[in-house]
Amino acid sequence: MGIIERVFSDKDWRHNLDPEIARKLEKLLKRIKPFEDSYKQSRHESIAQLWVALAEVYIQVDRMNRRLIRVEKLLTEAQKRDGGLSDEELSQALKDY
Repeated sequence: MGIIERVFSDKDWRHNLDPEIARKLEKLLKRIKPFEDSYKQSRHESIAQLWVALAEVYIQVDRMNRRLIRVEKLLTEAQKRDGGLSDEELSQALKDY
């Protein structure tokens, strides 16, 4: 039985989870599935799995931060160039991005 199936077949701790959290957990477990062979080699498989999941979350946060920095830079440049954007222009710029 794979790790995802084991986690989601163990209802003792999961039955009180918010459905949204359960969906996010399942999504995260699916994202780290390709690394299963690596963390299964650890003497402490569950701890290794947590570190892999933490690294995956870090990657996602880092990507979001880099995107936010790019958006902020574009907005700052547009503000300097155009003297500012109207709310409508700002909304459209964010949609376009």
